[in-house]
Amino acid sequence: MEKRRRKISVFKEHVQSISSLTHDLTKLLFYFTIITVLGTLLLQLIGVLHMKGPVPNLPAYYAERTIRKDNRILDATHHQDFDGMEQLDESDMEKHFGLLLPKEMLAGITRDNDKSKETDTSEHVKKNIKRQSNIRNARYEEAMIAVKKAKQLAESGNKKLASKLFQHALALEPEFADALTGYGEFLEYDNNIIQADLLYQRALTYEPSHSTALANRERTMPVVEELDKSLLSEIDKKKTELYKYPPHSKALRRAMKEFYYEHIYHTVALEGNSLTIEEIKEIINTRNGIAGRSLYEHNEVIGVDEALKYLNNTLVLKYGAITIEQIKELHKRVIGFVDPVNAGIIRSNQVYVGKHIPPHPDEVPFYMEEFNDWLNSENARDMHPVEFAAVAHYKLVYIHPFIDGNGRTSRLLMNMILMKNGFPPVSIQVGDRWVYYETLQAANHGDLRPFIRFIARCVSFTLDGYLLAAEDLPFYPELNSQNIIIETFGES
Repeated sequence: MEKRRRKISVFKEHVQSISSLTHDLTKLLFYFTIITVLGTLLLQLIGVLHMKGPVPNLPAYYAERTIRKDNRILDATHHQDFDGMEQLDESDMEKHFGLLLPKEMLAGITRDNDKSKETDTSEHVKKNIKRQSNIRNARYEEAMIAVKKAKQLAESGNKKLASKLFQHALALEPEFADALTGYGEFLEYDNNIIQADLLYQRALTYEPSHSTALANRERTMPVVEELDKSLLSEIDKKKTELYKYPPHSKALRRAMKEFYYEHIYHTVALEGNSLTIEEIKEIINTRNGIAGRSLYEHNEVIGVDEALKYLNNTLVLKYGAITIEQIKELHKRVIGFVDPVNAGIIRSNQVYVGKHIPPHPDEVPFYMEEFNDWLNSENARDMHPVEFAAVAHYKLVYIHPFIDGNGRTSRLLMNMILMKNGFPPVSIQVGDRWVYYETLQAANHGDLRPFIRFIARCVSFTLDGYLLAAEDLPFYPELNSQNIIIETFGES
């Protein structure tokens, strides 16, 4: 028992000695770290005090006031701007910024070295220009070869590869008139005359005197005009057919209610809203929240719902001119629950929409006044209602008069025009998003026809849905949506 106590006592002594040693080492390491940090800071302070040039890590703007140039001291004249920062006079500004980099220039260089540097820079610029020119020439030559090979493949019957080569040539040189004309001829031979006519028009935009494109356009333009008239005539027949059914039939009323929900779903989905149709129905009918969905998305749906009710119950029933105030009222409801500050207010900031730069905010009032005059002009009234609605939609999107909600407001304006002329409201399917934006982009480049045709197909598709509903037959929007793309644009 005594031996065990001695062993425990010895063990405790060892533990205490190790603990004491560890404590001493920790204190020593702590003091060493403090001394090292203080020594480093002291050395840096001494270096800064004895440094003749600027601190390397500081921006070059804080260099010494005198800059050595051509083996002499350039005594730049300074002045202070509103924040007290010293600046060079405008006469020396270009030289000053030219001397900031590289850093070796601050140490002083000879005039010969200056000249050699300038020569080197000039040579570098020339080489870069030449290299860019060579790249463009190479792309142009590759596009020419691709077009030539594509024509050979088309003649031999390999249409799929020929189409890919034409597209490759246009990807290399989008403004290559020969490629546009060649691809147009290929599509025209494949019975896609509408797309062929568009390509001939594009070719003439870039090269107005292109003889082949001119000859081809003279051949295709009358045919395309007849096809457009036929499409609008078909739409009028479908509208007349729809009015044969009693407006209060249960099947038609049920379909109108479903199309209402679908319209809200598609118009907000185009803007990136992720709510499903069933969730949208729940929000509209009960105003209950959907778990896992953002408040912003809820308010987008409520805003479009309120705008549609205002459109159906007030604006469509009004006779007379369409006014800018009515458009503002629509917009006020569209984003009133999302952004009440900017709802119904013409923007005062510049906005950017992809590649499109809308008019400057100072010009927006002028554009809107001009747009208002056009909306109520004889030229607009003489258009077919579908064409009038499509052009009005495009014009408002082009102006982009509001900070947000321009697309939804433009689609509501389009439907107001259609409904005033007896057409049902049209939904642009979210599945047709890329066609919608592509045709808007084509309109920005000066050709409105693809966008008008797209809207006409959407109207035709909507009428088909109402006719099938009136007959109490099933309707397949996904299938019809794909047909819009194929019939309008063909293979691209």
